[in-house]
Amino acid sequence: MPAPGVKARVDRFWRAIRRLKTISEVGEERFVDNEDLIDAAERNLQVAVEATIDVGEALIARAKNIIENNGGKVLVSHRVEKILVENGRVTGVRARGKVYRSPIVVANANAKTTFLELVGEENLDREFVEYIRNLRMSPSAFMVFLGVDMDLSGYPSLIKNLDEGFGIIINSNADPSLAPKGMASVTLITLANYYDFPERGTREYLEKKKEMAEALISKAEKVIPGLSKHIVALDAATPKTFEHYTLMPEGAIYAFDQSVGVKRPYFKTPVKGLYLASASTFPGGGIEAVVISGIICANDICGWKR
Repeated sequence: MPAPGVKARVDRFWRAIRRLKTISEVGEERFVDNEDLIDAAERNLQVAVEATIDVGEALIARAKNIIENNGGKVLVSHRVEKILVENGRVTGVRARGKVYRSPIVVANANAKTTFLELVGEENLDREFVEYIRNLRMSPSAFMVFLGVDMDLSGYPSLIKNLDEGFGIIINSNADPSLAPKGMASVTLITLANYYDFPERGTREYLEKKKEMAEALISKAEKVIPGLSKHIVALDAATPKTFEHYTLMPEGAIYAFDQSVGVKRPYFKTPVKGLYLASASTFPGGGIEAVVISGIICANDICGWKR
């Protein structure tokens, strides 16, 4: 059973989603000509976004508490160097030079990283290695993070411009603690191709990053007039930023290609005791999908026979 605070946030999210579904059933023609329906859709979309942010933070804290209350430890800054395999069975992991033994390992890293680097090709069937190697990554994104001395509380938390292909998230409208009163925390986002960016840290890379940030701010300024004149803090992230900090190949935001027909790796791997629980496996990318993959994995492990 989720904690009361988490359950309330989850219920709030699904109420908003159900209202949006009801609104969508009126049909496009009635919707575009009805200001009340458009306003209702915007309000409920904002509620859903705010609830998702709240739920995410609450679930992280809750998961940490559950692990620790059951005798486990949460180790930060412990990048796994190797998943240890003997005779086709997982035996633990090595992190920061120390070995942690276990008959079960759940890998949350991308499947390419998990199998090709951490497990090692020598421990896998050649056909399986080729299948993993040939999986195509999903698109990535370019993001700009702004702190502005503007009161944007009159705007929705989430604004999508489908014609120009970008989004505006006013984080401080969803969580007022993210910016001082009268100011705002804003994220701008658009899809991006990993291979459009030069080597990270080079002059060409920094120039490309600056050029794209200015272009995205200029687009957002059509929605929020005067935005560029009120920027007090600015940072940006490219697909290569995401790859560097998350270790996700190509900085992919959904792990593998989400197209119909793409066969993601099964959560039970060819290595006995090694599981996947991430966007790499069924049902795919996105917060809800990844949580579902974790539930599937946990249910199987609970009935696991050594």
